[in-house]
Amino acid sequence: MGRVFLYSLLSLPLLSHCGFTSTGVAKSELALKSATETTTVTLTETQTLEAVKSPTVSNGVLTFSDVKPSSLTVSWTLATEEGADSLSYTVYYALTNTLDTVLRAKANGTAAGASATDVATLSVTGLTPNSTYYFNVVVEDAVGNTTAYTMGSQSMGEVLYLFNGGLQAGGNFGGRAGADAICDRVRAATYTTVCPNTASTTHAFLTVSSTDEVANFPMQYSTMPTTVPILDAAYRYQVAANWPELLNPTTGPCNGSNGSTCAASGSTSGQALPVLLGIPENAALTLWIGSATENCSNWSSSTTGRGMEGFVGPNVGMVAGFLTSQVNDCSQSANLLCLCW
Repeated sequence: MGRVFLYSLLSLPLLSHCGFTSTGVAKSELALKSATETTTVTLTETQTLEAVKSPTVSNGVLTFSDVKPSSLTVSWTLATEEGADSLSYTVYYALTNTLDTVLRAKANGTAAGASATDVATLSVTGLTPNSTYYFNVVVEDAVGNTTAYTMGSQSMGEVLYLFNGGLQAGGNFGGRAGADAICDRVRAATYTTVCPNTASTTHAFLTVSSTDEVANFPMQYSTMPTTVPILDAAYRYQVAANWPELLNPTTGPCNGSNGSTCAASGSTSGQALPVLLGIPENAALTLWIGSATENCSNWSSSTTGRGMEGFVGPNVGMVAGFLTSQVNDCSQSANLLCLCW
């Protein structure tokens, strides 16, 4: 029968998987014992093992600057690590606050490009306006040791969106409330990514009466921003730099020789309505737009009265994307233009 040995550890240097260093000498004694004999072996080691090191983040706070509707710049304080020649940094982002550790940042976040060495700022693009993003930075040394910064968040710049609410048979939408409800159903089905808010921020781009005009939207809807870009929700083309430009026949996209043929929707002073909806070449889209007097009985009738229609697209004899208008019977079919933020 073979002998069974019991091992008694008297003294050993600190062990680590990182490797040995030549910083000193340590002695270890290993006592091997059995029922029949005891043998003492003295081992001399010329190296000790270095403890695991990770980058040190003295200030983990992230800062955000140059915030635009779909891009921003993230900045942080450089980390340190004794003996490290360089450290690399990766920025992760997500729409959920699940980036608080290294593992969760890598599992739940999207890397904003490749890791970069010894940098303290990064521009992140391709983000969705009207959304709140969460960010974190993971710093890594040459052997793979990592440290996470402190997760931060930033709301992206606001944007107004225009989108097609669909073809409507006749001018009876059920008034303002019914037209807004049509637009909100389309928003909820198709455009929640760009307009995630409730029905209170989605409205039909219609003039309903002299007291409910498109030009008066900022006064009617207090949460509506007026200094932000206006984009087409489907193609993300910019329609105008802001709300005043959208309705301005002199400085807006609908100006010059086109100004006299642009629809004066929603304004008693003849402000124009330019629309860029990404209409394909040689195509056109007919829209109900309304005016103070031509509104199909406040958009509640498909049999009596007339309504202002617009045509958008390259084949209407104008520059691509500009809107011309005409008055038509309320029994006709046209698309409904919608606005959300």
